[in-house]
Amino acid sequence: KALFAAVEYRDNKLRVVTRLTDINPPCVYLTLDELEPYNFGGEVAWRLYVIADNTDEDQALEQLDEMLDIVLDTPGVSPADNITYVGLRVPEHNNTLPALLIKLTNTSN
Repeated sequence: KALFAAVEYRDNKLRVVTRLTDINPPCVYLTLDELEPYNFGGEVAWRLYVIADNTDEDQALEQLDEMLDIVLDTPGVSPADNITYVGLRVPEHNNTLPALLIKLTNTSN
């Protein structure tokens, strides 16, 4: 979350959540994907979802594109795989939310 502390979206701080139940779009949902430890370090894989607040596909894609530019301009964010358009199912919402899935990795020594 600290990675996005200074990031702004539409003149507000970009909302970043780490719990599925805290999602309130537009926001970024950051979750641990896998942890691969080894003797003096390891690799951590994260799933970052950029989530739009509009279910109209044209408007959602426009908003996701705008948010994606902001997220990718954040120092330290480098996708480890292709960025995928997904429908994210969230407990408090009846419909899936339009989102972009970005996989990130961090290796430490």
